[in-house]
Amino acid sequence: AAARRPDAQHEVRHFRPGDSIFDKTCECDTVADYLVGYDRESCGCQGGRVASSRFTFTVRYHTPELGAFVSAFLAPIFIMIVNLASYIIPPSAIETRFNLSNSGLVALVLFHAGLKGQTPIAGVLTTADYVMIGCYCV
Repeated sequence: AAARRPDAQHEVRHFRPGDSIFDKTCECDTVADYLVGYDRESCGCQGGRVASSRFTFTVRYHTPELGAFVSAFLAPIFIMIVNLASYIIPPSAIETRFNLSNSGLVALVLFHAGLKGQTPIAGVLTTADYVMIGCYCV
């Protein structure tokens, strides 16, 4: 029999007649000569020491500020200007003012929902969220 190196990977199996392949135990060894691209721990029952490919890259993307401002903030600002212009309508036409204000609110909510659909899910409020909350208050 060949002599085993002290750092050789080995698998401990305890098989009895009638055992299935799922009734085995293995121990994992910490690799002494760790190299970048390999796992620090080697488990014999999981195939032993296998190289894992790693590739790191960076994507740099810059959004033009004017385009981002126009697409995110121009529509709510326009909706708010139309909503504030409803105060020019005389108080005798309160139903028209009310309908115009409610339509503006619905438009803001739908725009905000569409804007949130374009951004990644995060647990923090973005600048667009703060602007939309300000628009809701007006």
